[in-house]
Amino acid sequence: MTGGERQRAGKRGRLSSTWLTILSCAAIIPVTSVQAAEQTPEASQRRIVERAFEEIVITARKRAENLQVVPIAITALSPRDLETRNVQTVADLKFVAPSLQVEPDTFRQDTINITIRGIRNFPGSGIQYDTAASVYVNGIYYARAQGLTGALFDIEKIQVLKGPQGTMVGRNATGGAVLYTTNEPQPEFGGSVQFVVGDYGRYEGQAIVNVPLTDKIFARAAASATESAGYLRNAYANPTTGERNDTPGLGSRKKAGLFSLRFDMDDLSKLVLRGDFDIERHTGSSYHLLDYFEGVNTSTGNIGANAAPVVRPSICQIPTTCGRLIDLKGRVIDPYYADVAARAVNTSPAAYNALLNVLARHKADFWRIDQADMGYNAGAFQSVSAAYDREFDWGALRVLGGYRWFSTEAISISRGAPYDTIQNPSATPDYRAYTLESTLSGSAMEDSVDWTIGAFFFKENSGDQLSSLYLFSTNQLQPQAIAGRQITGAVDAVTGGVNTSYAPYAQVSYDILPQLRATVGLRYSLDERSSRTAQPTLRFPATPASTAAVANAVFDPGVYVLNGIPYTGITRTCGLTDINGVLLSPGNCARSIQDTFQKLTYTVSLDYDIADDALLYATARKGYKSGALDASAANPVFATAAPEVVQDYEVGLKSDWYAGDVAFRTNFSAYLSEYKNQQTQVAVPFVLPATGPGGVGACTQELLNGGQCLGVQSSNITMNAALSRIYGGEWDLNVKPTPAWTMSWNGSYMRAKYIDFSFSVPPGFLQPAAGVSLAGKHFPLPAWTMSGSSTYTLAGEDISLPADEISFTYNIYWQSDFKTDLTIYNALQKVKGYAMSGLRIGVQNIADTGVSVSGTVSNLFNRRACQGEPGGTSGGAGVIGSTPNSTFGVPGTSGLVQCVPLPPRMVAATVRYAF
Repeated sequence: MTGGERQRAGKRGRLSSTWLTILSCAAIIPVTSVQAAEQTPEASQRRIVERAFEEIVITARKRAENLQVVPIAITALSPRDLETRNVQTVADLKFVAPSLQVEPDTFRQDTINITIRGIRNFPGSGIQYDTAASVYVNGIYYARAQGLTGALFDIEKIQVLKGPQGTMVGRNATGGAVLYTTNEPQPEFGGSVQFVVGDYGRYEGQAIVNVPLTDKIFARAAASATESAGYLRNAYANPTTGERNDTPGLGSRKKAGLFSLRFDMDDLSKLVLRGDFDIERHTGSSYHLLDYFEGVNTSTGNIGANAAPVVRPSICQIPTTCGRLIDLKGRVIDPYYADVAARAVNTSPAAYNALLNVLARHKADFWRIDQADMGYNAGAFQSVSAAYDREFDWGALRVLGGYRWFSTEAISISRGAPYDTIQNPSATPDYRAYTLESTLSGSAMEDSVDWTIGAFFFKENSGDQLSSLYLFSTNQLQPQAIAGRQITGAVDAVTGGVNTSYAPYAQVSYDILPQLRATVGLRYSLDERSSRTAQPTLRFPATPASTAAVANAVFDPGVYVLNGIPYTGITRTCGLTDINGVLLSPGNCARSIQDTFQKLTYTVSLDYDIADDALLYATARKGYKSGALDASAANPVFATAAPEVVQDYEVGLKSDWYAGDVAFRTNFSAYLSEYKNQQTQVAVPFVLPATGPGGVGACTQELLNGGQCLGVQSSNITMNAALSRIYGGEWDLNVKPTPAWTMSWNGSYMRAKYIDFSFSVPPGFLQPAAGVSLAGKHFPLPAWTMSGSSTYTLAGEDISLPADEISFTYNIYWQSDFKTDLTIYNALQKVKGYAMSGLRIGVQNIADTGVSVSGTVSNLFNRRACQGEPGGTSGGAGVIGSTPNSTFGVPGTSGLVQCVPLPPRMVAATVRYAF
């Protein structure tokens, strides 16, 4: 902390009586959990006894500062906060940080998607796209969200920065940033051992040891191992074969380690070396059926290869409702309806796993799945870093370098269905990323100016990401040798790329008056990107006639064996097209693209001490996210997305004050963001290989709208929504009614709306049948979120208990409901609002033995709620569409509604020994 910062931190005492009266009237709701964090240096120590809230030191602006004097909306959490609020992973931060949503990836448990103030990550985890919220671990930038699902342990602090960070952490921080640091080695010997046992097969162990090797060299090691059997009960059974699967859904095993070494070279400089590893294996994504909706009758092709089109009820579009299915492993599932017109239910045992039968069973058990085949995802994630810090009379220097690498593999199978119609094996065998950053900061003009300059370099290389996909339409009797009724396999598709980023930045804060400060910052970002792909594609079974109907296809009379089942005849094609939408030949099925993007972003703010311990600020910022290259896009027209830009305006008030003997900390902020060129994906029908009803004629927009085309494939195109507007507000209220009782209440209101969402398609593609002009529609996110906490702490001696203290905490989180699919307005297509609460009781240092125990109950009232998923224009945030989604989005169609349930009530006990 510079002299100017210490001076400002020491200026603040109690409010004037006028300001106190105003805030007393405005904040009458008792709130909060004390943020038990580190104390600031000497200038504030004299006021700790007088004040209820300890100072929180943050590093959001690359220097140590008091949270209450920084003109940025920030949620800062100490280890004590994480413990009392039951925050175990980064995903749990959504329950304690306003305007933050953290959701799992659609197909991977080891990948998360972070949304801050409505600005979301691009769906998907490939290197082609960047995240919208920057994540920094011990100062090292993590560009990929894989491997951020491990346990949080040995944490020093976590900071969630709201809004675009145009200067200091501006690499793709259009929504904000999450910074977390682990403890560095200390001069004292010590450590701890912790064990956790809970229901649903939960076991955890942690160990930490800190060892001074010499008077200037200190070492620290921490390790964690966790295991959970999974909380979704799998009751899959096949009455006709006796096959069963009782492996629970959403289980995991994780092991992690943190190692660090600190060299105190002298009183003014130090070097900290860190290394960590995280090994994870998950059972893969699982889905629970919620309900179904039925559209109107529609004319569709009949199930026979040469049958004329007939009019069938729309409900027949739900798999296994009206027709027999033979899946990719040869399982036979009879239809739910034996007579569709009479709605006569089929009583055959072979219809047991028809989806409507499964749905009926799921309605009776919210945490049930019927999953025939479990997917999985596994990965090993590692990083090393070095940080050199040097202090001078006028400021400080930090040089930071890091290297992160990982490998992953996964297979996703049929989104939890009781059969196998989609298999998607994938692997990222060799990801590497390098970060180098140098920052110089100091003060001038008798501490009236604080300045920071820096340079940032980042490079990542994914190597070759391998992916295969086997898919066929389940709404048929079985795969047929005509377009649209075959198995389609994108076999051994390869995608890779290299991204390099450079960014110099500078920021200056100037004391215009003793109470008034101005801050100006600039950052210039230059991003060089390249991407490559190869997409050989197979269709089987096939005939020369069916192959001839596909452009640039080659017929192979051989046999393709999948899951032990032979299919005779293979159509070999390429999954890529030229600019006109014509498929490339199988012998020329590769593409490489590259591009460069650049932007100057800024931060400008004014902050004013309207009274002692009351800061009013106004900030204008511009955020930038690099353009995207997706060489895997079928058509090169869709391969490049322009950079995102967010122009943001924020005003806020941070204050500490008293009403009598009751202490309050009340922080408020309001913001408006103009979100330009939002990167998104839209499923656009690729119709060149498609036909009209009965396999005759071309597929037209009219036939597509009526659901009568055969062989339609959807390509997820990369596009930019021209303009969206986001506005909202946040509050973080804390109160300490008595020395033993602390409470908090925080929350946010946010509305994000598409203003301009239009685009055109090239030859070979049609507009999606339901239309995708989302202008005027809100993002699929809750408008309201709130959380609260109440902790009562007693010293052991006050209640004759042989312990340092005993504490009781009650936590609660609530969010409002919202629509999830923006193209279809169906009452079922929304996430219902929910409230979820938990309890914790802890006893510290029993009988001076160093042993502490605690017990927690999460989801106290066993609330049924769906966790979110990353959603673009549809299909996200907890409620998704039919299985499969080939007809979803077409007017008049029927569909199933699914979700991933949040955990039920869970109980855990923790024993910790500190030495």
